Parts: sequence; structure tokens; C-alpha cells
Amino acid sequence: MQQIQAVMLMLQSDKLVHETARRRENADYLSAHLKEIPGIQPARLPENSRAVWHLYPFRYDAQKFNGLSCDKFLRALNAEGIPCSGGYGEHYFDGLLDEAIASRGFKRLFSAARLKAYRESFNDLKGNREVCANTVGMTQNLLLAERHNIDHIIEAVRKVQAHSAVLAKSAA
Repeated sequence: MQQIQAVMLMLQSDKLVHETARRRENADYLSAHLKEIPGIQPARLPENSRAVWHLYPFRYDAQKFNGLSCDKFLRALNAEGIPCSGGYGEHYFDGLLDEAIASRGFKRLFSAARLKAYRESFNDLKGNREVCANTVGMTQNLLLAERHNIDHIIEAVRKVQAHSAVLAKSAA
């Protein structure tokens, strides 16, 4: 590392500590209020852990929103000024693992039958598929906002739930 890079990094350390504390405070506040809304389950953290919240995820249950699909829920929140999207996808189907399985190195280490069984085991990850389909994510910059903006997120989710029956029937 160059000296100039180290100086720039040192200057950013305090900012990182401050912003991480703010994201934690706002995430705790947001989680406390969102979990009161039926159909919204904020991420559960392991005991004695502290998230830095690079992404704020929560699970969405369409049944508690009159069958409103997750896609329509996301569009409605975005229309309310809350930028959000789905969480992570099923990356084990994106080809990267297929490439590794087909590699010379993997073929040297593992039998063809074991590699085939491993690849086929991805189809058994139904719980992961459900989490990917029903997770909503908001980027960390939203957690740097002022408290009234965090309240806007909570109110937007409540508003979407209040109008979910109509939204579920809409064509868009």
C-alpha cells in the first residue's frame, strides 16, 4: 500500500465507524417496527452478533398481504419512494458451480458419480429457493437516512398492506 493510500484510508476509518453505528441504530429501529406488520419478518441475527447492514433484508409473506405477489409488493414500495429489490437469487444455477464441477481440478479430486450427485443436490435446496423468492432487500444507504425517512419506509409498508387487496387484483 502506498503512503497516500494509507492516509486516505485512515481518514475514512472514522467515517466508517460512524456510518456503521448509524446503520445499526436505524436497522434496529426499522426491524422493531416492521416486525409488528403481519407478513414482514426482519432478518434474525445470530446471538451475540453485530451486523454492518450492507443490505437490509426482510422476508415477505404474500398471504398476509391478500396474495399480493412479491414482485407487485416491490413495485408498490418503489412507487412509494422506497428503493428496494428482491434479495439474492439461486446462484447455484448461474453456471459458476457447473464450471467448477466440470473443471479438470474437480474431476481429479472427485469421482464423476460424486460430482453428479453434488450437482443434483442443488434441486433439493427448496428452503433456499423460498428465501430467494420472498426476500426483499434495501441497500445500506437507506439506513444512513434521518429517522423521519426510516419512518417513511415503515409507513410505506403499512400503506401497501392496507391497499394490498386492490393491488393484488391489479393487472400491473
